[in-house]
Amino acid sequence: MIDNVEWYEDYAHHPTEIQYTLEGARELYPEAKIWALFQPHQATRFECFLDDFANSFANANEVLVLPIYSVREDEWAFPSDLRQQLVREIRRTNPSTRLIEFDAAIHDLPQWIRPGDVVVSLGAGNNDEIGKQIARTGVIV
Repeated sequence: MIDNVEWYEDYAHHPTEIQYTLEGARELYPEAKIWALFQPHQATRFECFLDDFANSFANANEVLVLPIYSVREDEWAFPSDLRQQLVREIRRTNPSTRLIEFDAAIHDLPQWIRPGDVVVSLGAGNNDEIGKQIARTGVIV
């Protein structure tokens, strides 16, 4: 918990895992505003399951898409707009979806989230550093 905001880190990096994690958050906090902070893992997987990823965020009120965490692959071999494609697809059902960079997440999230909100950080990359940085430096306003 960071300043009365429930903050969860989850290794979920497959659409089904994300869906179930957010369903669980919604069951635990039916009235809360749920923020999904998602870092795609592996451009190959991300591109292959793009439509499934788009459908996995139904239980989030806000979706923030971080840069792709690419390991063992050349990120330049994939379309540069993969994240934007995901944002467009999610916005069909959830208009509160946007791209965000790491520094912006660390700086802006403490200003956006409010006591009683729930943040679920999803991914197999280094997205857990955002919560750690906010816990050290940020005060939820």
